[in-house]
Amino acid sequence: MEIADILEGIPLGVHIIDKNGITVFYNSACRKIDNIRPSVEVLGRPVTKLVEDGVLSKSIGLDVLESNLFKDEIQVVNGKQVYSQGTPLFDRNHQLRMVVVTCMDIPYLKKMETKLNELQAFSAKLMEQLSLIGTEDLLISSSPCMEKVKKLADKAARFDSNVLITGESGVGKGVVFTYIHNRSSRYNQPKISLNCAAIPEALFESELFGYEAGSFTGAQKNGKLGLLDLASEGTLFLDEIGDLSLANQAKLLKVMQEKKYMAVGGLKEKTSNVRIIAATNRDLKEMVRQEKFREDLFYRINVFPIHIPPLRERREDIVSLTRFLLRRKNEEYGMNKSLAGEVYRAFYSMPWPGNVRELENFIECLILTTDEDEIHLNDVKLLRSDRDIPSVSIRDLSYDEMMEEFEINLIKNLFEKHETVKEISQNYHINESTLRKKLKKYGLTLPELK
Repeated sequence: MEIADILEGIPLGVHIIDKNGITVFYNSACRKIDNIRPSVEVLGRPVTKLVEDGVLSKSIGLDVLESNLFKDEIQVVNGKQVYSQGTPLFDRNHQLRMVVVTCMDIPYLKKMETKLNELQAFSAKLMEQLSLIGTEDLLISSSPCMEKVKKLADKAARFDSNVLITGESGVGKGVVFTYIHNRSSRYNQPKISLNCAAIPEALFESELFGYEAGSFTGAQKNGKLGLLDLASEGTLFLDEIGDLSLANQAKLLKVMQEKKYMAVGGLKEKTSNVRIIAATNRDLKEMVRQEKFREDLFYRINVFPIHIPPLRERREDIVSLTRFLLRRKNEEYGMNKSLAGEVYRAFYSMPWPGNVRELENFIECLILTTDEDEIHLNDVKLLRSDRDIPSVSIRDLSYDEMMEEFEINLIKNLFEKHETVKEISQNYHINESTLRKKLKKYGLTLPELK
């Protein structure tokens, strides 16, 4: 295809003028923008003559021919408001070869601007939705107690109150924090976490409030912003808040009450607009009774309490959590491992003292240490003692879990006999999209699928 054919097919007006001021190309879009009738000849005519004869009321090309400089402006051509650009092109000896004039009418540009704004609004909404991906999946709620947790988290997201998340280590307190933040009005603001158990007592104040240059020996040359600065307008997650000393509890309480703080070594007071979400695996009420945790701070952070039950108290979640974590680890390591039904039954009965974190780490260990694509109970026993894997009867499973296990095994058997979803759909009268949804639901990834 010649360049002329390409230029003729674009919505941009193109007017090419040679070094002598003669029109050598003038596309249909330019004729429409300049409002020139088809019967009026433009090609081969000098631009000065087109202007003199009233074919064009003006042309930016003439200005470029005279100045040899690029020009652009909004001008009125034949009664229409047009945005025009004139670009000079030179030969190897730096002599003018031609001038390329491009133009668009303003109404078209405004239409494009509207579409761009709509696209940007859609993009912002899409990014908001994408930020939620992952957190919802991790809040697996097959059990009634986790449905209650999710409902409380949804409600907490609608308000700006302080939240206290309690539960054993590994139950997913950080996941609930992320879930709340991503659904709150602060979703597009900073999300900062601090593990109170991991920071030395002497550094808590400088970590939370920041410090000015030279405020103490070893301080950074230019000072340092605190977590309250970094989380401004957003959410600060104080994990393991029960590990804070009484002295640091008092400092935290003061900033929560007054919404003001001062950097270490600083003289200027700052205002805090940060939402606090705290978490702990300790019994704070008992710590208050033992005078190890400030009562006033407890009431300040416990405005909206959410308790996450341990995995052993919500066994209905184990199978769905296992499938989700298995799929995620397969994607992470580029593998295609699956679990035999006997493994799901064993997982259902195991105590999981480390909760979801232990389950996730164990699944990762199984994926990395087993040779075959299907993981069996013997593989589990190589990593766990027999006493950790109680024998499971079918009575230990709910009706829904038994149906899911049956369906998983049925689908696997069908794909041993047939190669594609289409074949199974035709032979067993199941809708293709329904079968694909079940494959996705159960985390069954089959390379041979088309």
